[in-house]
Amino acid sequence: MPLLKLLIINFKLLIMLGTLKVFCFDLDKLTAGSEQHLFDLLTYREKERIIKYVNPLDRLQRACGRVILKRMLIEEGYAENVLQYIRLDQYFRPYIDHLIDFNISHADKQVVVAMSMNTRLGVDVEKVQEIDISNFDRVFVDDEADKIKLSNDPIRYFYELWTKKEAVLKANGKGFHLPLSAISIGSDSASCEAEYWKLQKMQVHPDYCCHLAFSGNQVIEQVTLEPSFLF
Repeated sequence: MPLLKLLIINFKLLIMLGTLKVFCFDLDKLTAGSEQHLFDLLTYREKERIIKYVNPLDRLQRACGRVILKRMLIEEGYAENVLQYIRLDQYFRPYIDHLIDFNISHADKQVVVAMSMNTRLGVDVEKVQEIDISNFDRVFVDDEADKIKLSNDPIRYFYELWTKKEAVLKANGKGFHLPLSAISIGSDSASCEAEYWKLQKMQVHPDYCCHLAFSGNQVIEQVTLEPSFLF
């Protein structure tokens, strides 16, 4: 095949494949006083919403997530004041316009922000820690509950399934208006309300589980951020 024709075919394939960006940040990289610095980069409305959280870690997680989102949106050509245009749909899912979709998740010291220009998506990150799995039996269908119990590492497997389901719920957009048991999970795919979602495990930190749910054909770009990106 001639080189020029091959290059044209590859270029068309790249156009067909969207890019889904996943930016990850470890809050332990921040220095003392960073919370105020992050707050200075947010809109008044964002600050008012965040300061309602009593726990300093909750405030820091949310401020960091919003600043990362802001930086990502600016990279895509949005204005410096883009955060003031964020709205909530009928299920309280944040959005800006029909051109782009984004999702934020955080757990303990990890903050993850996913974004794409041409697909619906959801992301969930959870810290793996000891819990009583029996308290969540109603969340899983019978075969899922059995797989958890028979797993070599039931706690880890629980979080693998949990983050997959949460990511799909967030991509679907209805959140907790739908039960987690309504989602059918496969190894790298899921279905919910007759919608099909692809699943991708994200390597964020050894002590955490993180999954991404999305539709269509996507090239996933994962970036581990340094504080310089925020400030």
